[in-house]
Amino acid sequence: MRKLLLITFVSVVACISSCKKSSKNDEKSDNPFGLEYSNLTTEEHKKEIEQAGVEFVQEFNSLPDEKSISVLNYFASLGLSLNEEVASVSSTLTISKHASEKNVAGILAAVNNDDVGKLSDSYGIFEWSANESAWNEIPSTEKLEFRFPSEEGKATNNAILTFSYVKDKDYTIDGEKVELPKSSTATLKVDGKTELTWTSSHEYKADGTPTKTSTSVTIGAFILASNTNNDGNNVSSGFSLKKGSKQLLAANLSGESTATVTNVNNEEDVENLIKNANADFTVMNFKFIGQANIKEIIKEIDVISGDNAGQKEAAVWNKHSQLVAVNTKDNSLIAKVEFQGSDERECYKYPVWDPNQGKYVDQENCWNYSSVDPLLVFKDGSKQSIDAFAENGFNKIVDELESLIEKFD
Repeated sequence: MRKLLLITFVSVVACISSCKKSSKNDEKSDNPFGLEYSNLTTEEHKKEIEQAGVEFVQEFNSLPDEKSISVLNYFASLGLSLNEEVASVSSTLTISKHASEKNVAGILAAVNNDDVGKLSDSYGIFEWSANESAWNEIPSTEKLEFRFPSEEGKATNNAILTFSYVKDKDYTIDGEKVELPKSSTATLKVDGKTELTWTSSHEYKADGTPTKTSTSVTIGAFILASNTNNDGNNVSSGFSLKKGSKQLLAANLSGESTATVTNVNNEEDVENLIKNANADFTVMNFKFIGQANIKEIIKEIDVISGDNAGQKEAAVWNKHSQLVAVNTKDNSLIAKVEFQGSDERECYKYPVWDPNQGKYVDQENCWNYSSVDPLLVFKDGSKQSIDAFAENGFNKIVDELESLIEKFD
């Protein structure tokens, strides 16, 4: 199935966001296309963009040093035979693993794992016995809890990992009754101090299809929040990553369409299902924002063929979209975004037996390929690629947001 919203993210992070019509009094503040260029020089802008990337890495690099990461890694080493099939436990450990690897997209995917299962079937309190090197179980009807040492060599179980949830109701899915959660929580405490919390809430259609979910994970100083909604006409997904009160990263995807799994599979012209698709992407103090006529873009791109396909596709995006990069510190225009297409041809030779000549002769095989890349265009007309953002893995985050939306179709 064609991805409906990721179409708006040509290449990587050229982001499309709906722009409200503004009044005369606040035209510049509400309309990013009405902003004036900053007084900084182009070189100063380029340095600021590069510095934003450096600052993001510097802030984010301390995530693996949070206490909960090492504690959960040690917990995993104690053996998971008691709980390896419990999705909440598995996802929590996956979050820890991706956090230690500084993989934002991986954390986001684990946080939004909707395979929660019936947690109450696994309720119990499990205490680690250092003498026996085994878990001892105490029955519980309220929670799933693990009590264990926070690190190797500890004599006491000073770490407590607790899971609980509130049942929504039983739903019939594929002819089988399934219990789904209304809300769920996970908490890790070490020596009485909370080091990690994970909370989520969920709403469903009558058939069990999710319509709304909201999730928040706090790992020490870091807070990752995500949400997904589908009211039948609009679908959206977004997340933010903060360190304390400082926002490091944020992204939002939304769309208004008649798309469902059934009619997308049956519809020949996908543009007939789409009214609009929007997105925004913020890294530190830089925000990519714009608007586009998605229906026309899809329609024109679908009929492109022949030579110079990349250049033709870029021309379509430039014709039907406006995109800008804004410095959120002073709400000034840094650069406009334009799309540049490229077309290349590659050939290689391989030996083929020629019976007429009685020997192998070289035969050439060639193919054409094209690409479209977003470029920042500064006040003086100079251009700079924004591939640096993609290299930091931000495009993978957008992929994860898109995959969340697809669950709600």
